[in-house]
Amino acid sequence: MSSLSDQTAERPKNEAGHAHAADQPFEYPLKREYVEPDWTRLPGFGDVTKEQWESAQWQRAHTIKNLVELKRALGNLLSDKLYADIERDQQERATMSMLIPPQMINTMDETDLWADPVRRYMAPALSDRDEEFPSHPMAARDSLHEADMWAVEGLTHRYPTKVLAELIPTCPQYCGHCTRMDLVGNDTSQVLKYKFEMKQNDRWDAMLDYLRRTPSVRDVVVSGGDMANVPIKRLQEWLFGLFDIESVREVRIATKGLMGIPQHFLQDDVLEGYEAIAGRAHEREGERNAENPERHVDPEHRRPVEGGDQQPTDDRPETEADAGDTRPDSDGERAALGREGIDENGEGERSHQRCADPLARPECDQLRVTGREGAGG
Repeated sequence: MSSLSDQTAERPKNEAGHAHAADQPFEYPLKREYVEPDWTRLPGFGDVTKEQWESAQWQRAHTIKNLVELKRALGNLLSDKLYADIERDQQERATMSMLIPPQMINTMDETDLWADPVRRYMAPALSDRDEEFPSHPMAARDSLHEADMWAVEGLTHRYPTKVLAELIPTCPQYCGHCTRMDLVGNDTSQVLKYKFEMKQNDRWDAMLDYLRRTPSVRDVVVSGGDMANVPIKRLQEWLFGLFDIESVREVRIATKGLMGIPQHFLQDDVLEGYEAIAGRAHEREGERNAENPERHVDPEHRRPVEGGDQQPTDDRPETEADAGDTRPDSDGERAALGREGIDENGEGERSHQRCADPLARPECDQLRVTGREGAGG
């Protein structure tokens, strides 16, 4: 090793960086018209009425559960070659069983199913996979080691102030790349799924008991599975119990159902239930910080979480601090989670036929409830 006195030593230099932004997969604004595709163009949905299509119960009852049903929905648009390719993947590689609501089928590009991104992640074909790395080289039954960090069954405590609560093991749709494939969905040829061993009520109670005696936890991600499969009354009851825990400041509800089956969130009982959840959270915010209670529950989820065509309103008298602030009141946010097509525990039919956050600052010491378009992860 050269000494500092060695005149031949070369001081290291900073080389020009090579970092750059990745190409974006979509162009904004959209070039296509932003409208719902006509589902009657698809052979299996040609005679489906608007009333049927907008029914969450109809969507669940007609969810695609296997390749035969997928062929029936897409007809000759699904070629025999692609059918066989998907079938091979299910036999040799798939870690998730097939479950695709008609709503998601309708978003596929039926003119090019081979390249369609929705088809590729909801019904992957064997040829879609890289030959050398058909899956991530570090993939495992529980790649994120969530079960290794269960404080109680289904409650992952990985970070000091945050936990993940996996309430149920089912979703209204199963993504082929799900990182919780060890727990979520039906068995496949490759994976025999883990089944929760505790009774659901006991498990949910154990989660709340742990959080009551662990005041360091401030942030709770409520997931599964997907909250769109939890009966709304049961979800509301459990969340109210969570809100009553003094140390909990932020609650995030994970669902991909807003994308997969938005009809679910437009049901009257679901809207009413989530409005009650948002209202209770708003009360907690007021208890924590009366000067700024509405800033952390934002009505951003459009129609499903705004109660159809209704727009959130703010009837409170304007204060000097709020003057000029035109943002809607958080009481208007409506997000909603699940009832129809599942049993009273939200478990559904499970046969083949059907980062660490920094510590919160004092000024953020209040309860937040937010939603997320993407569940199971």
